[in-house]
Amino acid sequence: MLIDDLPKGEFLITNAKIITCDKVQRVYTQGDIHIKDGVIADLGAHLTLPGINAFDAQGLVALPGLINGHTHAGMTLLRGLKDDVDLWEWLNSYIWPAESCMEPEDIYWGSLLACIEMLKAGVTTFVDMYFHEGETARAVEEIGIRAYLCRGIIEGRDQGAAGLEETNALLARWHNGAAGRIKITLGPHAPYTCSIPFLRRIRDFAIGQDLPVHIHVAETKQEVEKSQRAYGFTPVAMLKRAGLLDPRIQLIAAHCVHLTTEDIRLMKEAGVGVVHCLGSNLKLGSGIAPVIELLNAGVKVCYGTDGAASNNNLDIIREMRLAALIHNGISGKPGILPASQIISMATNHAAAILKRPDLGSLEIGKRADIVLLDTSGCHWYPREDAVSSLIYSGSWADVDTVLVNGEFVVHKGKVLTVNEEEVKAQIEKRAWRIKNAKSIV
Repeated sequence: MLIDDLPKGEFLITNAKIITCDKVQRVYTQGDIHIKDGVIADLGAHLTLPGINAFDAQGLVALPGLINGHTHAGMTLLRGLKDDVDLWEWLNSYIWPAESCMEPEDIYWGSLLACIEMLKAGVTTFVDMYFHEGETARAVEEIGIRAYLCRGIIEGRDQGAAGLEETNALLARWHNGAAGRIKITLGPHAPYTCSIPFLRRIRDFAIGQDLPVHIHVAETKQEVEKSQRAYGFTPVAMLKRAGLLDPRIQLIAAHCVHLTTEDIRLMKEAGVGVVHCLGSNLKLGSGIAPVIELLNAGVKVCYGTDGAASNNNLDIIREMRLAALIHNGISGKPGILPASQIISMATNHAAAILKRPDLGSLEIGKRADIVLLDTSGCHWYPREDAVSSLIYSGSWADVDTVLVNGEFVVHKGKVLTVNEEEVKAQIEKRAWRIKNAKSIV
């Protein structure tokens, strides 16, 4: 079906099983969703709206669009470049040399591929850190996804000033762009690549412009040990000294694998949101974040895939299942993260971290970011708890239809807004050029 054949503007999604992910975790066995001007105008069983176009979702399960809290979209070009090494060898010997060979147009195509992959896996919002983010913004605008974008700033590489200038340019060109789907954030790379004085500049910028700050924190044991040797305190304590653990600042902290009890206390007091990048952390041998301790302390936690070069996919459904299994295993307590909490972390918890009360659940007044899953596959039978089935049996391949802002962007598993085959062809050509560059070990 072509995008022009699907309803738009004001219409009904009818006959769906609805997982709301609201505060009381309401589930409608069969319900309808009324969409008007990109917003959920009503939902419930047997809505009657004569003369309104309808999309029949019989046999489909509706849930809120999933949120990927940390990734590097342009890095799809580097997927498979080098696997089975630790973070430091991976970055220094392979990734950073490869990135030095990348052109702005590469980032556009790499980001398009990432957006295709995420949309087809039910992700409607992602939080991104990379360079040439204007190219990622161009891809986001074209394909129809929602994104928070920041220019990753490594102070020693560009002295910080260039990164801040690019951030200002992104703000001027893209903030609230693409019908409000694009937001710009600040992106200091990490405490080990940005000094305390520079992070204080970030703090002042964030408060002055009311911008979120997205940063890697305590990803490896080596990083924490180096911080303690150099400064006498942990990366989280460094953020405290730099003024970034300030309740006025919306801090989105990716990884947070190696934390002390004091780190967790400081993060809770400051309202920091943590992004659990389990697949990437496991693949690079970095460890497992203390998610149970964070949640018990009252810290909000969501999921991130990290980049496709370190995961190597952008599938939040896979991350949800992995989190459920791993934390059961390391705690020895089955259900320590029940399925209802697992899905909340990908939806309403993630929306709370982004301070987006209009996202993260299917409720009246929320943005119509909706995923419809085909549950006809054998792995969905017998029909029991739909949330549990999604977490333990579901797959990205079950995603049938995706709407962002009430507009259809995926239908029958196909992205409607860009030519997927053209994107794949561009990726093959550009990835070959980068991989064969002389600067890569």
